[in-house]
Amino acid sequence: MPSALLDRGFRPFFLLGSLHVASFTALWVAVLSGWAAPPRWMAATRWHAHEMLFGFASAAIAGFLLTAVPAWTGRPAIRGARLGALVAIWLAGRLLFATPDFWPPLLVAAVDLAFLPALALAIAPSIAAARVARHAAFPVILLALAGANALVLADALGWLPGVAPTALRASVYGVAAMVTLVGGRIVPVFTTNALLRAGQAVEPLAPGLADRVALPAVLAFALLDV
Repeated sequence: MPSALLDRGFRPFFLLGSLHVASFTALWVAVLSGWAAPPRWMAATRWHAHEMLFGFASAAIAGFLLTAVPAWTGRPAIRGARLGALVAIWLAGRLLFATPDFWPPLLVAAVDLAFLPALALAIAPSIAAARVARHAAFPVILLALAGANALVLADALGWLPGVAPTALRASVYGVAAMVTLVGGRIVPVFTTNALLRAGQAVEPLAPGLADRVALPAVLAFALLDV
C-alpha cells in the first residue's frame, strides 16, 4: 500500500512546490543581499526565472495533472513507487539547482531536464487510452516546455548563446497555455458544483466559442511576442 503522501499526485507536488517557493525566495534574498552567490555558469536573473518556471510551476502542473488526468480518463492514478520516482526526479533537480556550484553543470542540467519528459510519459498512456482529443494537448505542452528548458540550459552551458531570453518567454506562454486549458475544464465544474450546493439547478453547457478560441489566442500572442 502506498503511503498517504504518495497516494495522490497533488499531495507531494503541491507540498514540495510550496516549500520550494518559500526556500528559494529566501535564497534569492540572500543572493541579492550578497550573503550567497548565484551559479557561476548561469546569470542570476535567469537562474531565478528558471526555478520559478521549471521548479515551482512544474510542481504545480504535475500535482494537478497527476490528480486530474485519472479523473478525466477513468484510468488508474499514478501512485506509490511510480509517483515517488517522479517526486525524486523533481526534488533532485531542485536540490542540484540550489547548490549548483558543487556539481558538474552538465549533471545539474541533465537531472533538471529529465522531469517534464518523465511527467509527459507518465500521463500519456492514460490520455491515449481515453481517446479524448482535447486532452492530448497536455503532454504536448509538457514536451514543449521541456524543449524550452533545454534551450535555457544549453545557453547556460555555452552551447547556444543568446537563446535563453526567448526560451524563457516561450516557457511563460507555455505555462499560460496550460492554465488556459485547465481553467476551461475545472472552472465550469467548480461553478456548477457551487451553484448546486446553493440550491440552484443548472444545466451543463457545451464548450462555447470562448473556450474554443482561448488556447489558439494564447498561442498566437505567444508567437507574436516570442
